[in-house]
Amino acid sequence: MDCSTGPIQRAYGGSDWLVYSCSDHRSIVAVSAPGSHAGPFYFMLNATASGHNLVGEGNGDRTLTDRAHAQLAALSESDLSQLIAQTRAVPKR
Repeated sequence: MDCSTGPIQRAYGGSDWLVYSCSDHRSIVAVSAPGSHAGPFYFMLNATASGHNLVGEGNGDRTLTDRAHAQLAALSESDLSQLIAQTRAVPKR
């Protein structure tokens, strides 16, 4: 799956993240922004038959990534749809 649409910058857990959407139009990837103490780290919120699955990996500040995880996990379907629409509105380079 291609997850290169975007990015838009958002703050989750007290740190900055670059959010990209994926080719399925239902999933996102959030990558710690350059210079963020949460990095290096990424999350993938991918669509499943019953909703979404959130996974993350990296070596960033655990307090910040735990907070970001909690905020990303709390996104509603409407929130997620809005994020995806915003990433799709970013002009292609």
